[in-house]
Amino acid sequence: MSIANLRYIPVSFGTVTLVAGAGTINDSEIVPASSLVSLSLNTVGGAVTVAPYLLTIGAGTCQVRAGAGDTSIYNWVVFNPQA
Repeated sequence: MSIANLRYIPVSFGTVTLVAGAGTINDSEIVPASSLVSLSLNTVGGAVTVAPYLLTIGAGTCQVRAGAGDTSIYNWVVFNPQA
């Protein structure tokens, strides 16, 4: 997909708080085949030993994982390119 073909890019965003290194992003805009999900640190909590990553992405939900002692708050943003 080229940028010239994009009509608009719907975006949604929020925060997720990890509990023992795990958290869930719930957003109806998440479409597994096309969503781009980005995470960034908001507030440090516990032991941040591993960068957070998406374990799974499904329709309307993403599972976020990090180190077992991580209780940080992370910002998330979902981009949904539409050709």
